[in-house]
Amino acid sequence: MRNKAISLTLKILLHISFVIFALMSAIGPILLANASIINSALGIKTQIGSGYDGEMYFDTKFENMDEVQKASLDIIEETMKEGAVLLKKVFITDTNTPKRVMRMF
Repeated sequence: MRNKAISLTLKILLHISFVIFALMSAIGPILLANASIINSALGIKTQIGSGYDGEMYFDTKFENMDEVQKASLDIIEETMKEGAVLLKKVFITDTNTPKRVMRMF
């Protein structure tokens, strides 16, 4: 009798868990798509300024898009240099040890 009660409880918990998972899988993308509307309804402020009454909409250190593009290119170049150094350290370490072969696919 006790085993049947445990089995029934586990079945009920399994089905409840499945229903909760299915609901969250369906509701999650809907909530993310409407996050700005939900935040406005709840009175949650998520951005700097409003942008409509002359206030600053986003706080940035750049004056125009050319500066933004130059800064992004600088970051890309720095990342490439650091990546090259890491690859050299990993794959060309010691002449006595065999070199590793890196396969991309």
